[in-house]
Amino acid sequence: MISGIQIQLMFLSASTYYIFSIFLEFFEYVEEALEDISEWNDNDTSEKARRLRISMLNSEFIICLFVLNKVFALSLVLSKVLQ
Repeated sequence: MISGIQIQLMFLSASTYYIFSIFLEFFEYVEEALEDISEWNDNDTSEKARRLRISMLNSEFIICLFVLNKVFALSLVLSKVLQ
């Protein structure tokens, strides 16, 4: 019998994997949007967008993103097997 904690972990694993997958799928569009926002006249907003874009393009962030996506993909498979 599956406990409530196991169900929560399976849901967390699946939802986290899909969130990472969607972010990776739209990564280029998010980066382009942040680039556009960084050119706005609103200094506060444009500066935050510029810093976020720089962080996104950091190689460590990109590598971590792909590694975590792979980890969550494997955990999704594992959780389906354990069902």
